[in-house]
Amino acid sequence: VVIHFPGARVLPHDPSQAAESYQEQLQRGFLFLRFDSALENSFRRDYLESVVPQRMVLLGIVVFLIAILPALDEWVIMTPEHLRGPFRWAQFGVMMPSAWLAMAVTLSRWRQRWADPIGLLCAFCIPGGLLYQRTVGAADGFNVPSELIAVVISAVFLVAGIRFRLFVVAALAIFIAFVICELRTSGANPATYYVIIAMTMLLLIVGVGAYINEYAARRDWLVTHLLEQRSLTDPLTGLLNSRAFTQAYERLHALAVRERRPLAVAVADVDYFKAFNDRYGHPAGDDCLVRVAERLSRAARRDSDLRARIGGEEFVMVWYGLALDQVRLQVEQMRRQVAELGIAHEGSALPGRCVTVSVGAIWLVPSHDSTAEQILQSADQRLYASKKAGRDRVTIGTSLAL
Repeated sequence: VVIHFPGARVLPHDPSQAAESYQEQLQRGFLFLRFDSALENSFRRDYLESVVPQRMVLLGIVVFLIAILPALDEWVIMTPEHLRGPFRWAQFGVMMPSAWLAMAVTLSRWRQRWADPIGLLCAFCIPGGLLYQRTVGAADGFNVPSELIAVVISAVFLVAGIRFRLFVVAALAIFIAFVICELRTSGANPATYYVIIAMTMLLLIVGVGAYINEYAARRDWLVTHLLEQRSLTDPLTGLLNSRAFTQAYERLHALAVRERRPLAVAVADVDYFKAFNDRYGHPAGDDCLVRVAERLSRAARRDSDLRARIGGEEFVMVWYGLALDQVRLQVEQMRRQVAELGIAHEGSALPGRCVTVSVGAIWLVPSHDSTAEQILQSADQRLYASKKAGRDRVTIGTSLAL
């Protein structure tokens, strides 16, 4: 269970609701590569984090290749002396700074806000620098191959993991600049048209690849999170399972200790449930538990509340920051609403012969001397006190001692 702590607030994520959101999005599809707003924001954060390593590798290669260009110009390419100045300006005044900036932002704590905009800037600057060199060189009869631009575009948009919508904007701008550059340097002739058509085909292929990559990333993200959330829930009731509850409860307890806020824990147990199963069968017992869980959950609906099934017929609710009087009302409401279901229970020893719950609860401001386990055990002890006193009742305390 993922819990965020903005200030003094705690926002536990409800796995059952989250799983439903992921499932609905999978069923609706995402041909236009966009989720519902909440899922979209989460996906973008996770996606950016996932592509950080490959972006850094790509940017490192770019920086290395730009750094060795002077040597290549001198000993391999034999760039004319009078062109080296303009070429150095493009390489070290535009391309290299944009790559360093993209690397710095990608590694910084501001990357969620700025990595994509700066990445796009870099995606413009590097092909732009090559286009500038191609234009300047062509005016002097020196050819900078258009294949270099094609390689850069393919690497940037397939390796860097730029989202498809951003790719479309960037690719269109680069393509327009490329067409203008080719027409200015080579003129309107069949050879120029051939180069432009080749670049068009390349961008279409890269675009299809970028779309397929992001579509697969989105699908895998939904499936992974769906399975993760389902692993945290009880399959019958949709509430937190015991493992997930323990993790979330311990974090909530730690927050309450740190913030000196009250914590309330209530443990509810269905009265004479074994007798109910023996008389009506396990399918009816499962249906009973589902209905009871739904009624109990009504008392713990805030984002900061926890609700879980921790045993066969045992449930636990946790409230953060509620006053004692509010907790008394919530706990009594739990008991009353289950009784109001009116589920027949001829095996019950209680007069109403319907399904009821016994509840034990504790409310206190926890300290380092009162562990999460001790508080839960104290609520459990009060549950047994309710059972001993006749069942279908609430016992609530304000200290660990019974």
